[in-house]
Amino acid sequence: VYSFSVLMNGFAKSGDVEGAVRLLKEMAMVGVPASRVIYSGVLHACSVAKDVELSEQVFEQLRSDGLKPSIVIYSCLALTYANAGLWGKVEGLEEEMEQESVAMNSYFLLALLISYRRAKPQQVGRAKAAFRRAISAGVSIVPHHLNVMTSLVGKQRCQSILKELQQGNGQLKSACEMQKLH
Repeated sequence: VYSFSVLMNGFAKSGDVEGAVRLLKEMAMVGVPASRVIYSGVLHACSVAKDVELSEQVFEQLRSDGLKPSIVIYSCLALTYANAGLWGKVEGLEEEMEQESVAMNSYFLLALLISYRRAKPQQVGRAKAAFRRAISAGVSIVPHHLNVMTSLVGKQRCQSILKELQQGNGQLKSACEMQKLH
């Protein structure tokens, strides 16, 4: 199983969707059940390759194999949608996660913000609301989040939002200090 994971990691990082899917099929042929780690690798490869349709098929296969999606699985699928600007689908995943009691993490938030930025037209209001919700929920904020927000609302508006949200939020203050270094 370890060898399969190592191979899948290579396919995922390079966006080799064909290799990832082939490995998934080979595992099934030799009777090795795919874990969520393997599925997250396939989904990551799909994300790098921007293959929305295959991502959805793999996500459904994971479920039909009886596995419950983890935050990593949801985040990989969300990033695939985000790269295509499909913010509605990312929001749908966020709703599903809430129903399944899967908490948003920093990576999922980044995918959500990217989906708003890549949407046509950009979804500035939704991005601001999601950013506020995430901070309220205690999601770790990193410079990448601030970079996406700045590209959506502009530097001055982003700084204004951050000042409003910084009061009493030490984790956000740290992220803002990191942002000043870049």
